[in-house]
Amino acid sequence: AGRLDHLGHLSGLALQILYGPLIRLTEMKRLLYGEMLCDLCAALLALNDPGCEHEVICRWPEVLPKDGLTEAQTALARQQAGVQRAVTLAELGYPDQTVS
Repeated sequence: AGRLDHLGHLSGLALQILYGPLIRLTEMKRLLYGEMLCDLCAALLALNDPGCEHEVICRWPEVLPKDGLTEAQTALARQQAGVQRAVTLAELGYPDQTVS
């Protein structure tokens, strides 16, 4: 128990379970510090250009790496089960593909 020397290749779900407490801690830090970092960056930008108001948005990278092949296979299986294509694409992070 506690030894992680010989794990080999782990799936995304296994990594989420294994590193769950660390992921939750990281997400909590992002929530706590994110707004402060945005405000700080906006203040620094305002010092540089006093007449202009800047909107700063924090975009954090994913905590765990994604497995594109597994995600694509899951998306295909969901579509075959009846999930709409637009919903599947949105879950994969693709923008809305509707034509106006």
